Amino acid sequence: MDKLETKMLFGLIAKLHPRFNDHSGNDGIVTTWHTMLGDIDFDCACEALKIHAATNDFPPTIADIRKGAAKLTTPALPTAGEAWQEVQRAISILGIYREREALASMHPATQRAVKQIGWQTLCMTEHDDLMATRAHFFKLYGAVADKAKDEHVMLPEIREKIAALAISATPPTRNRVAQIEQKESAPPSPKTDFADGLQQIGGILTMLGGQKAEDTETLSIREKAAKQVVDLQAYIRDQENLEKVAKRKAGQSGSHELYKR
Repeated sequence: MDKLETKMLFGLIAKLHPRFNDHSGNDGIVTTWHTMLGDIDFDCACEALKIHAATNDFPPTIADIRKGAAKLTTPALPTAGEAWQEVQRAISILGIYREREALASMHPATQRAVKQIGWQTLCMTEHDDLMATRAHFFKLYGAVADKAKDEHVMLPEIREKIAALAISATPPTRNRVAQIEQKESAPPSPKTDFADGLQQIGGILTMLGGQKAEDTETLSIREKAAKQVVDLQAYIRDQENLEKVAKRKAGQSGSHELYKR
């Protein structure tokens, strides 16, 4: 809607709620409301106002109008029960090994909840654990549905900024987890230089010093990094001991002298 239609909206609010102060003559307030509601179609906003007036005694706020318009223009999300039925149907028809097809058969909101639990986890749920898994899914789906509703109410430019920030901001903790797991999966070879090992230890200790333990993920990172430090230190000690033994073997004769420290 444009500014003129925003003024007309104030007039409609005043007719539906006689106690409402008509601000159509206040250019500053009109501009603010137009900024917050300009992306909504005027007819849709009018319908949202009528619905609000039929169920509320007080004049609508900007948020009330946006929420009402979102309900009118956004397809209804499946209920938690309907989403669970989607999951059960996909499991029975497609099974554990056709995850991609199973997810494609679901509503996007259902997909998000399924991915948080894990498709294989859902497929392998025992009958005795089914009710607990169902309750967990309902809780996750409720959060997903609420987030989807909030996104529809947001201004388009705010949604775009949030999406851009989500793409550009890579959580550093995830990078550190990947680095640590990579180091764990590839232990140092016997030819690793002591200086390299010490440098790795120094880097990990620096990382630990600069990372705040604010959540479970961060604590897990600290545990993995600390384990890597201990492993590297033990490896270096072993290499140093082997080198000492080798030197003794080369410089001394006699089996009794080989194991003296």
